[in-house]
Amino acid sequence: MHTHSPLAVIADASRLGGQLLKKILDPVIESQLCTNDDALMAALRNAPPVFMISHDWPDLTGTIERIRLQAPRTRLILLVSADNRLEDERVLQYEEVIGTLTRPYQARDVVNLIVRALRAGLVLDEPASQLPHDQHPAPLYNILERDVAFCKRHGLMLSAMAVQLNDYQKLCDDIGSDIVANAQQTLEQKMRALLRHEDSICLRQPGLLILSLPGTPPMGARVLAHRICAWLDHEEIRQQHFNIHFSVNIGIHCCIPGSDVDIQDFLATTSFAAEEITSTGESHIHFSEYARAITGQGKASGQQNQRIDRDHFWQTFETLLRHPHITNGEHQDALLEKIAPILATLPEQQRLRLVDDLLSASITQGG
Repeated sequence: MHTHSPLAVIADASRLGGQLLKKILDPVIESQLCTNDDALMAALRNAPPVFMISHDWPDLTGTIERIRLQAPRTRLILLVSADNRLEDERVLQYEEVIGTLTRPYQARDVVNLIVRALRAGLVLDEPASQLPHDQHPAPLYNILERDVAFCKRHGLMLSAMAVQLNDYQKLCDDIGSDIVANAQQTLEQKMRALLRHEDSICLRQPGLLILSLPGTPPMGARVLAHRICAWLDHEEIRQQHFNIHFSVNIGIHCCIPGSDVDIQDFLATTSFAAEEITSTGESHIHFSEYARAITGQGKASGQQNQRIDRDHFWQTFETLLRHPHITNGEHQDALLEKIAPILATLPEQQRLRLVDDLLSASITQGG
C-alpha cells in the first residue's frame, strides 16, 4: 500500500511484464502496478507524473484519452513487444506520449525515458525549458538550478562533472588561442554523442566544461567519465593544419535528493575536484570529498588522482560484462548464476556499492 502518490504507474494486464518493469524501477523511483481498469482509474485520481501503459491494454485509445483529460500534466510511455504493432499508431502523435519501450526492457532505456518524461512534465511550469540548451537565453548555470530543482522535486540524485582540458594554456601559447578554442568547441560537439538527452553543459570556460547529470549517482558519473577518457585516448581534433589531442582531468561532485544547494558553491566544488588532480599528460578522475563520502570511498581507497588504465577499468561491472568470455552466450548463464551468491558473501556496503555501479552503468549508457 502506497503512503503517497508514486511517480510512475504501470498499466499492464499481463502481470509478468509489469512486474519485471517494476523491478527495474523500484531501486530508482516509487512505482505502482495496475493490472485492471479499476486499479488504473484509482491511480489516475492521484495524477501521477508518468503513466506506462501496455499496447494490449483494453480500449487503449479510449484509456489514453481519459488520462489526457483527467491528468493533462501526466506524460505517457507505451509498452510494446517487438512482434506486435499498435492497433492505432495515431496515439504516438499525442504530445503527452514521450516514447515507447520494447520488451525485453533494458534498464538504461527505462530510466532514461522516465527521466525524460518527468522533465517534459515540467514544461507547463517552466516554458523556457522548451528551448534547446544552446539557445537558452538565461546564463548556463541556470540550467543547473533547473536540474537541481527537478531532482529535488522528484527525489533523484544529481551529479556534476568538471572536464578540465590538460595543457590548455600551453596549447594556446604554442598554436594560438583561437585554434584551441575552436578545438574545444568541436570536442564539446563530439562529446555530446556520449551523453544522454537529459544531460546538459551548465558551465563553459576556456579549458573547462561542467556537465549536469540529473538522475545520476556519482558511481554512474564515474562510468561516464571512464567512457569519455577512453574515447579521448583515440580522438584527435583537426583544426587548420593541426591535429590536437586532449587529455583531461575529470572531477565529480554530487547532491543528494532534498538537499539545499548553493549553485555557485556547487560549481566551484565540482571544478575544484578536477583542479585537485596534480598530474597532467594522461586522463584522471577524482571525486570531491562529499562524493567520496556518499559512495563510501574514503581517501584510503586510492580514488585520489586516479589514473585511467585497464586495471582500474576492470573495477566496473560494465567492463566485466563486456569481456569476450562473458559476452559469449555459453558463458552468460554461468555468470548470472554466480553473481548472486558472490554478492551475498560481501559486506553490505561493498555489496551495495557494486550493485549501484552495475545499475549506474546501465543508466548512463543511454543516448
